[in-house]
Amino acid sequence: MIKGLQHGFRRLFQAAPSTAFRSFSTSPIKLTFHLPKTSFKKTVDAAKGQTILEVARKYEVPIEGACEGNCACGTCHVILEEKVASKLPKPKEDEEELLKADSRRKDNSRLGCQVKVCEHMHETTITIVA
Repeated sequence: MIKGLQHGFRRLFQAAPSTAFRSFSTSPIKLTFHLPKTSFKKTVDAAKGQTILEVARKYEVPIEGACEGNCACGTCHVILEEKVASKLPKPKEDEEELLKADSRRKDNSRLGCQVKVCEHMHETTITIVA
């Protein structure tokens, strides 16, 4: 029986050795955060799939996010470059309602907790509304 198990494991690793321990990392996506009120500007490396709020917090960018990323407060309001905003999915109803309540809203406003980093954001500037 043990000999059969050894043979099975050997076949498993021989069948696909290149995929057994493949790294799925990708090149970092460069984002620049800008807070106009204080002239704060910081360029950071983000990973695909992280939210803008997660990236900002990781690099100690001054953004509030009072609801901890639960789309319940609107304090992570950001303005994206139009070329990026136009490629993103439309905001869901709860995000849209929070943005409508903010007088500083622009057509390309989003909540940082609801936008996931993707490849077409590389080398873009994200303006923090504070």
